[in-house]
Amino acid sequence: MCWGLNRFSSVLDLNKALILDPDYAQAYYDRGVAYLNKHDLDRAMSDFVKVSGLKADLPRLHYSLAVLYYYKANYVAARISLRRAILSGCTIDPKFVEDLKKASYKTN
Repeated sequence: MCWGLNRFSSVLDLNKALILDPDYAQAYYDRGVAYLNKHDLDRAMSDFVKVSGLKADLPRLHYSLAVLYYYKANYVAARISLRRAILSGCTIDPKFVEDLKKASYKTN
């Protein structure tokens, strides 16, 4: 997958990094992924929004947003974020694409 913790092992480590550098986009992204993995979707979204506000060039952000929107059953937003991830060159898990298609068709 294109998303996952890259540099830190815990949310506590990420919190410490953000105290030292509140504009550290990668730390916000990694912490958002940690929250996403715990299905703490509101905190994940908050961190991903912060990354967007910092205008960081993190192609994985769009993929992670697609997953987050998928978990929230917002399939339109998930497809938009997935498209952005693909356009930014992120490698996409074909199973996720298939799962999103199936979920989208069930709601229509």
